[in-house]
Amino acid sequence: MQRDSPLLQHASYQFLAGAPPQEKRLRTVGIASMQHPRGSYLLDTLQSTFQASSERELEYIVVLVHLSGPDPAWLVQTAANISALFTAQIGAGKLLVIHGGSPLPGDLSDVNHSSPCEALYSRQKVDHALLMNFASNLSDYFTLLEDHIHCTPKFAAAISPALSAWKELPWVILEFSHLSISGKVFCTSDLSHLTAFLFLFHKDTRTHLLLSECCLLLAQNVPIHFSPSVFNHTGDYSMFHEYAFLWRRTGSLVNQITLLLLSSLTWCQGWL
Repeated sequence: MQRDSPLLQHASYQFLAGAPPQEKRLRTVGIASMQHPRGSYLLDTLQSTFQASSERELEYIVVLVHLSGPDPAWLVQTAANISALFTAQIGAGKLLVIHGGSPLPGDLSDVNHSSPCEALYSRQKVDHALLMNFASNLSDYFTLLEDHIHCTPKFAAAISPALSAWKELPWVILEFSHLSISGKVFCTSDLSHLTAFLFLFHKDTRTHLLLSECCLLLAQNVPIHFSPSVFNHTGDYSMFHEYAFLWRRTGSLVNQITLLLLSSLTWCQGWL
């Protein structure tokens, strides 16, 4: 499978469950999932994704999960849990679980981070790049989701008319959610440019900010947002609250105040 992003041309992938579809699909739903200190909603996200789609819609979709984490046992166990719950989807070529790695520039591969947030942003950026890089030849369109998402019923049917309407028009990202990352749809032909762009900036820059800047460079001057949102966070889960909890336990008073502000801003952004 050809991968065009220069920094990821030596990326290697391990298949943890399933195999790539033999024929190119219309859409890929991509989920990057890392090991979380307080557990994961990945299985719930996958359940929601498949339950919210009809059998006919699923004929044109492949769900791609990229697992990342320093613990090989966690990777194996998570893949086993997915395989046990989604045997039919894996057998039908509708679900693929991978683990990727690639030699990266020094500041991106550096494991010595000054804060949990910096480590999170850096890891998140690499994981999304590896996910997009693999997905570039699976389908015509790519939908990015986090691993703690609830999909509204018939979300695929809600996205299809927009893709048809914008097929002959220039665009980089179509947004189907108020969330910062989840619900963004891309043409897979643009993914190599996007992944290369992610690595041009400092390791602690958040992924969604870089994607917004990339839109401007590729001549999409304003966000293209569709309502109502078809993707929402699962329950009250917030990855940033999770890491704020860890930092409050280990950081200084200044760090605690900083994370409290970050957590509040993150919460407020969901309502803007």
